[in-house]
Amino acid sequence: MTDSREKTRMLNGITYGNGRFVAVGYQEIITSLDGVNWSKIDLEIKNHLQSVTYGNGIFIAVGSGGLDGVLRSTDGLIWEKHSSYRHWSVCYGNGLFVAVGPYEASFSSDGISWTRVTIPEKSGGGYLSTVAYGNGQFIAAGGRDDLGSVLWTSTNGSNWRAILRVKDHISDMTYAHGQFFLAGMRSFIYSEDGHVWDRKLLPPDLSLSAITYGNNELVASSSHSRILLPR
Repeated sequence: MTDSREKTRMLNGITYGNGRFVAVGYQEIITSLDGVNWSKIDLEIKNHLQSVTYGNGIFIAVGSGGLDGVLRSTDGLIWEKHSSYRHWSVCYGNGLFVAVGPYEASFSSDGISWTRVTIPEKSGGGYLSTVAYGNGQFIAAGGRDDLGSVLWTSTNGSNWRAILRVKDHISDMTYAHGQFFLAGMRSFIYSEDGHVWDRKLLPPDLSLSAITYGNNELVASSSHSRILLPR
């Protein structure tokens, strides 16, 4: 994405709320009203931001941690800084923000006061990297190296239970039309209830890096292109 002043930049997360798109990347936040014209927020950020979400009238951005480990805004323009641990992904559901990171999860009702819980190591499966909310529960995925990924479930952000190990690295997930959809390096995984899962193997030369839903389409991105997925 570009704005009138700067060249194309690498971004890690995007969300929409309060009539505004907000995207985050390395030490920066950019916003847009139309998704075409973007401007950078004038704010010193030392955090390598990884994810952003919107819920209950609040934007929350998370990343590599530190004194500005959590950034909070009600309008997407003026941001508060709050100290935090490392978090790679954040989502909103059931009145809570839930952020996940290396062997931990944190939850908050207001984005200011956070409660941190430890996730078991599970041969690397507790190294959480992505989280989504749907069907009354949070689903998170974690994994390191070639050990595969472990899926976790929680209804309150505090108590987590491992429900499945898959022989793949899960890079992203979303919830849409009553189903969870997970993007993997070697497969596409989905579930209606978060307990029974189906898996489709991808072609050998294809791996998925991100997934989202919009305009009545399930869309995933890979190192090659954008892909429309069957629902």
